[in-house]
Amino acid sequence: MKKYRIFTLNVLSDFAFDFEEADFQEADVIFRRGPSLGKEPVKEPIMEFINQSHELLIVDIHNVAEFHIHHNDIVDIYSYMDNTHVNEIALHLLGNIFALIMYRRNVFVLHGSCVSYKEKSLIITGDGGAGKSTLARGFIDRGHKVVTDDLAFIDDQYYVLPSYPSQKLWQDAMDNYGVEEFDHPIYSRQNKYNVSSKKSFLNERIPVGYVVMLCKHDGKVKIEEVKGMDKLNLLLENAYREEFLGMYDLEVAHLQFMVKLAGHVKVYKLYRPSEGFTVDQQITSILEEC
Repeated sequence: MKKYRIFTLNVLSDFAFDFEEADFQEADVIFRRGPSLGKEPVKEPIMEFINQSHELLIVDIHNVAEFHIHHNDIVDIYSYMDNTHVNEIALHLLGNIFALIMYRRNVFVLHGSCVSYKEKSLIITGDGGAGKSTLARGFIDRGHKVVTDDLAFIDDQYYVLPSYPSQKLWQDAMDNYGVEEFDHPIYSRQNKYNVSSKKSFLNERIPVGYVVMLCKHDGKVKIEEVKGMDKLNLLLENAYREEFLGMYDLEVAHLQFMVKLAGHVKVYKLYRPSEGFTVDQQITSILEEC
């Protein structure tokens, strides 16, 4: 089995990931590969919880695998078919499955990329396709460090946890940044790739500082600070997979955490044109306002 350090946890895995292995004696999380189920593909792939208990949570991600998450954070993975692509399984392990593991540890998460900024974290949130990773890459090219891509886990001391040195980028962003090397295409996603961020990765916790939500509109780039209840609501809206909270009865604890988090961060909405590559203008707006 291979050893990795992911979101500050020691992970022992039967599945290989696109970043360097770590060195440790004891594992916090174990990913074990079981036999395939021999299931036939379904027409409407969804994620379904087929067992929910303190001892075992079974997540059936249709056409991919069943993930059996035990109470001691051992995860047994049973692929649908023998030829289920390992990259697709790895994608869910680092996303949905890790989110469930961290939620059970009472570590909450915003759906966004995070870079270092003024010795604090700048978390970039927004809907799918808003340009989170693209904007993060713009900061990286200007010398900032990447802390995490896609999921920003925040501990009880209000620090963002480092993920792993890899970033997902769309083809058009790679073209604009002149990125030619990548690890592999993201399985089942057209024109999106895993790109190494080893040289710019900050492998340590960093205090929260700023949250910027990207929004598309028909006008020019502009930024505005969000305050009061709108600030709290924006944080709540950008929680990752809010439906996961119910698996562990965390709805109240999550709300309490977000209320406190709102007191530790400045929150902004950054509006960008729906068309065109405007990362330079977006970064300028952030530098002037934040």
